[in-house]
Amino acid sequence: KPGERAYLDGRPVADETILGLITADARRLLPLAGLLVFVSLAFALRHVAAAVLALTALLISAVWTLGVTAALGIPLSFMSTCVPIMILVACLGDVVHLLGRYQQLLRTGSPKRDALGAAVREVGDACFFTSLTTAAGFAALAWSPMEIVRELGIPVAIGVISAFVVTFS
Repeated sequence: KPGERAYLDGRPVADETILGLITADARRLLPLAGLLVFVSLAFALRHVAAAVLALTALLISAVWTLGVTAALGIPLSFMSTCVPIMILVACLGDVVHLLGRYQQLLRTGSPKRDALGAAVREVGDACFFTSLTTAAGFAALAWSPMEIVRELGIPVAIGVISAFVVTFS
């Protein structure tokens, strides 16, 4: 009737509002954050190519995660915006350990192929079990009674495993 107002409320409205705010923030802050991560990696790994390699592994892992999540029919929610950050942590941890050890071995005079093989052998098991237990912990969230928590657990578990696979392949 004239003079009356109707309001929409509930989780769908809240999700849409929050997702819009997060998207706007991501568009504004993601380039700066990417640059900061790149500079930090280049400084930590002491090589620009290593930083590019690390960010490439991160991007591939994120794309794989989104693809598998979509194939499984897991909906995107505002909690899904946390997934890339968690993949970043898992992926970069593996990359930094692998490349750091590889560079140490190169400095001792090891040939590149031998250094890479030794680095994979030396840090591979630790990174594998760390990734496996992290993924299992997040996968356990699939049994949470809260839907929003379930929607976070499986994508992060997929992302952690994909980060390991991408890093070591």
